[in-house]
Amino acid sequence: EGLADVLSCYFPLSFSPPPDMKKSVTRADLLLALFRAYTSTPEMFPQVVQLLEDRFPSPKSETKVDGLQLLQMCLEKFANDLRADYEDESKKAELEALIDQVWDLLRGQILRSEPMLNMVNASGAVVPKALEALKSLADLFSISSLKVVDLAFEDEDVKKALVACSSTEDLEAESKPHIMMHCRALDVLSTIASSSVFVFAGVVDRTSAHTSILENISTQPTLLIHFVYKMTCALEPLKNDVFSDSLGVFKETLPELCSKLLAYLAVGSQDAEDNYRTTSECIKALDNVCKFQSEWISMELIEEVMMGLLAFSLSDSRLTTKDHIIHTAKIISSFHEAHRRQDVMDKVITKTLNALVGEVESDRALLFLSVIAECAEECTGECTELSMDIVVKLTQRAIDSWKGEMGWKSNRVSTSILSMVSVSIMPHLYECNCKLGGIPKPVSKIMKNLVLLLEKVLESQETGNGLFVHILHSISYATLLCGEEMQKGYVREAVALLLSEEQIVLEGKLLRFNLDSAVSKELRYLLVGAVLNPLKSAKDVENVEDVLHSILEFIMTLDDPNVARELSISLSGIVNKLEKNQLDEIVLPLVTEVLLNHMKTCDNQTAVEVGFYSLAWITRALAMKKYSKLEMILDEMFSILCSPDYEWEMSTCLDLGETFSLVICTQYDNLIDTWNWKAKLLWRQKLFSTLSTKVFAKFEEKRGNPNVMIGLHQIFSCLMTSVHFSVLKPFAQDIVVNLIHSISLLLEQDLPEKRAVVANLALLKLALTDDSMRRVIQDHIKSAVEGLVAACCTPSTTSRDILLRRRALECLALLKDLPHYILFPYFHDVRRRLQVCLDDSKREVRQQAGKTLRLWTGVST
Repeated sequence: EGLADVLSCYFPLSFSPPPDMKKSVTRADLLLALFRAYTSTPEMFPQVVQLLEDRFPSPKSETKVDGLQLLQMCLEKFANDLRADYEDESKKAELEALIDQVWDLLRGQILRSEPMLNMVNASGAVVPKALEALKSLADLFSISSLKVVDLAFEDEDVKKALVACSSTEDLEAESKPHIMMHCRALDVLSTIASSSVFVFAGVVDRTSAHTSILENISTQPTLLIHFVYKMTCALEPLKNDVFSDSLGVFKETLPELCSKLLAYLAVGSQDAEDNYRTTSECIKALDNVCKFQSEWISMELIEEVMMGLLAFSLSDSRLTTKDHIIHTAKIISSFHEAHRRQDVMDKVITKTLNALVGEVESDRALLFLSVIAECAEECTGECTELSMDIVVKLTQRAIDSWKGEMGWKSNRVSTSILSMVSVSIMPHLYECNCKLGGIPKPVSKIMKNLVLLLEKVLESQETGNGLFVHILHSISYATLLCGEEMQKGYVREAVALLLSEEQIVLEGKLLRFNLDSAVSKELRYLLVGAVLNPLKSAKDVENVEDVLHSILEFIMTLDDPNVARELSISLSGIVNKLEKNQLDEIVLPLVTEVLLNHMKTCDNQTAVEVGFYSLAWITRALAMKKYSKLEMILDEMFSILCSPDYEWEMSTCLDLGETFSLVICTQYDNLIDTWNWKAKLLWRQKLFSTLSTKVFAKFEEKRGNPNVMIGLHQIFSCLMTSVHFSVLKPFAQDIVVNLIHSISLLLEQDLPEKRAVVANLALLKLALTDDSMRRVIQDHIKSAVEGLVAACCTPSTTSRDILLRRRALECLALLKDLPHYILFPYFHDVRRRLQVCLDDSKREVRQQAGKTLRLWTGVST
């Protein structure tokens, strides 16, 4: 008792280490030392219980958590001594009184009397720790006694929960905190049930005496599904004892229990929050049941559950969310991994493919198949037949669903399939398996389907939608998934498509298509580009110079900008992987003698725009390699954009400026990394220095030509966002001046696309937080305020206009940090405009206008 009195002075532990000892001495270390002292002898256990009775009324959750950890440590450390005392009749009564005290301590933390809005967050770590301690208490007597079970079922809160489970009335009439209290009480039962099969059976028997789970689960799903889920979790630590006769009653209820749970998924409740939580627990309970040993659950029942979960995922039920679809797909994937039942998976895939009809159903079905394909890879760490089979069947379904009609909606299913394949499944397969050699046969089937689908898209002239790009990307991914020998085979056939007679194509075993098709030529070049683009090196490409010339010459004949765009990317991908000596020998003549000569002599402006797009991508490929003669090519690009000979219209200048931006933009970085483009260290910073100098010079030179200025500002906008803010600081004067000028210029032209203005406003907002740039803004305050005020009142036609107004208001708010005498001349005009913004149709704009107006009100004082 003396030791306990001394130790009690240190609990709860309050400790702040000295500055020089923060790492050497921690609160956790001292707490552990205190706990070891308390658990030094079983005689301390009554003292611990008394201590916690005194300390638990504290409102601090830290005190409760520490106390519960101490209690659990005592229960585990003194387990053998306490069991021995319980078997000793002379000590049993005293120990039972002590157990009653412990029970009261724990129930006070688990079944809290104050209202709770959320089971998990209301009490933080207190309830989980209390349940862990309760589990340790139940473990003490789980083999020989139902003492803890008796205490639980005698508790008033547990009784109320069991009565609620039997009620035929709608529990929605009760407040959510009361329902959560009932769930917490049921957690007590499931926690003690996990201590042994003996206790588990006792809990099942006592619960059955109060309520019939199978009969009432449809009327009280929130409570009973929660209880069923927790009870299935309680069986996990008892899996080695499943042969016990004590569990026979529970085992017999499993088939009907699964049926009841599946039935709930088809109906659900009205409350959205309850729906999500209860549905999640229902799915988890079914997952737990299916993981029981075969002696407990038959394969037929597992199959029934799998198909029921599938039906739920594909249905239009209000219960079904994205999270639930992903969860059920993972369950079915785990089932396949455990049992290797290909017949069941064939049924699953077939049924899912048949669901590709409506908009919502198609999205759910594709998400479901995507998760299964990706999970199969994660489970095995290699290319699986299941994953590849899913891609084969999806691409075949895309072919079957293709209607050949104009318009995205008529081919929605095919587009959605290829989007999922290209964006999700194929990248995941490549990420997991590109180093493992691949599986040739399924890849060949996928490639065959993709080629056929590409032919159909070209014939229908539907290259403007995402499907066209998704097919080409999927072909590139399929090439990457091949083994080394098969990949070389694709490369040989691709080169033969361009440089050999047409009959060579007929002899090819990999890239086969209809030579009589009206689009066979476009198809041929697109296939070559898609196959060669992702290669790690151009060494395996024979006659690479002829290949590059052939592709570029074909690009210059194209009328379809979408085909030209994809071929330009593929062409530059090959250029990027050439050796250093090949750049001077092959690429420079290709650009100067072929491409630039064609653009300068061509009278067709559309053809010049197509050539400019190819030039931009080739320039990017060279910039990434820090090509020594890059400046010469950049000068040629500026001369085309700024040349008076072309007399570009504003819309064309806008497009050319955006095309020029491809040289340095970050938009395609992820794709370029996937296609194995080579990049030298800090290439973008070096290109920024070169380009910014040229752009600023062109600003001065072309200031009287608004059309060309529009194009230059598109380049400027992308240039400023392509590097880290710290790289901009040496150019602060030029950047800020042109940044302010760009806002007014771009707004005056009333351009339909406001991306550049929004980006420049974001940069201006960042500049206003930097001292050096803010001083430059101060020198040009009149232009800055006028531009920002005009941006605040931009008419709302797109979502980007809303963002533009909000960004402008944020910049105006940051101007408050400038000196008072600088801002005061503009106070009244800014305030009038801000008051107009208070009536904006969008809440986010109104809120920002209010904040900005409050800040500017201080300017007047």
